Amino acid sequence: MERAVLIELYANVVVGGLLLGAVYALIATGLNVIFGVMRMVNFAHGEIVVAGMYVGYGFWHLTGLPAVAALPLAAAALFGAGYAFQRLVANRFVEAAQHVQFILFIGLALMITGVHAMLFGPDLRPIQSAAGFDVYRIGVLRLDAVRTQGALWAFVLIAALWAWLRYAVTGKAIRAAAENLAGGRAIGIRVAHLFAIVAGIGFACAGAAGTLVAPLFDTHPILPAISR
Repeated sequence: MERAVLIELYANVVVGGLLLGAVYALIATGLNVIFGVMRMVNFAHGEIVVAGMYVGYGFWHLTGLPAVAALPLAAAALFGAGYAFQRLVANRFVEAAQHVQFILFIGLALMITGVHAMLFGPDLRPIQSAAGFDVYRIGVLRLDAVRTQGALWAFVLIAALWAWLRYAVTGKAIRAAAENLAGGRAIGIRVAHLFAIVAGIGFACAGAAGTLVAPLFDTHPILPAISR
């Protein structure tokens, strides 16, 4: 009897971790897209996730709807922010020394944290909803509804991004620039514009993931620093 209970417990812990890991995979996808194309490490990625969490929290607070309903809003807003930041600032640092890039993104991270602290204060912002207690039962497994839905959305977004990069014209141009930047420029690819799109995609992935984890963790300005 005790062995069956332990097996059930471990199975639920493992599956719960895998579901949350799917959302982390979406976060990592955004980070990897930026690094894979531009060879820049976005040290502000965690702070951008928190920005998505604040969008999800604010949407829930104002409308009472689940934070995941704010996913398109967070993704669109942070895509625009990422595009603008890359086009206006970060494109000048693509070929800079790595430590210079580090300073740029650490500065961005500190600036985002400061803005969060000014706008929302230092208090924790939990999403308190009865939906957070929902579970799906499959045999001995009890799947947390929020984690399950978050994992499904993460898989959908990752698959959609993969298909877009593989089959869309702009996606193919991004892959070409990542493979051979000089060759891409030689055939007329607008590299600065593509880099801005890539940054926007990375920011959008982080923002979307933020809305998915907002019901699971209390939103706080220095959450990324605590996680590190």
